[in-house]
Amino acid sequence: MIMNTVHEINIKLEKWSLLDELNNRMSHMEQNLERFYNEIKNIRNDLKHQSERLKDEEFQNSIIEDRMSKTENDKERLAWESNELREEILEMKCHSMKYNLLFSEIPGPSSWKDENTEEVVKEFIQKELYVDSTTMSFQNVHRLKQRTDGKTRSIVARFTSYTDHEKVRRAAIEKLKSNVKYSVYQQYPMEISERRKYLLSKLNDAKKHGRHARIQNDKLFIEGQMVNRRPPPPGPPVEIHRFDNPQPQHLHSDEKKTHRSRYG
Repeated sequence: MIMNTVHEINIKLEKWSLLDELNNRMSHMEQNLERFYNEIKNIRNDLKHQSERLKDEEFQNSIIEDRMSKTENDKERLAWESNELREEILEMKCHSMKYNLLFSEIPGPSSWKDENTEEVVKEFIQKELYVDSTTMSFQNVHRLKQRTDGKTRSIVARFTSYTDHEKVRRAAIEKLKSNVKYSVYQQYPMEISERRKYLLSKLNDAKKHGRHARIQNDKLFIEGQMVNRRPPPPGPPVEIHRFDNPQPQHLHSDEKKTHRSRYG
């Protein structure tokens, strides 16, 4: 009887011991779960902060992209305005040179200081172009700077009267057909001369096909429509006396032949 009682007591003690162990395990699990829950909570908070930070960065990036886009637009606008201003300046330069003619290959004196370039030009007009130059007046006449190819420096003459300017220019087309030693042509800015040089082949091609074509400053007109305009090519500027009038306007067939022999 006593043994049975003792055995039952031992069984109950073992159960209580097992319950205590289970209770400890449950308590440990609850602690772990609590720790896990806190960690998950912290991770969620971090994710929330990261998400808010990313949204803020995306917003800042959007602002930066908008500013960059605006800067690019401003850059393009400024480039366009700069080009327009450059073209206006070139047009003004062309207008300022309207009264100018260049005379090339006129021999100079042994000492340039002794040369009266205005008298040299008047004498050339009188003897080579058979135009009375006694009453002609000029705003300015001078030789250009020394050429790198060693050839004679050209003379630029600015006429007071545009009528005299045209009289001499047209006489040069006619009288110098058989004398390719000299040439007289309209002066243009370097950039315009380069553009005209490029357009010359297109002008000749259009005329070969029987189309009415002309070059006005740096614009090519075919049948009255402007069809081509080319900016100056990249590279260092070329001396202005190296780019003369590539093709006088309104040339007849015999005049074109003379012009090609003179300018290649």
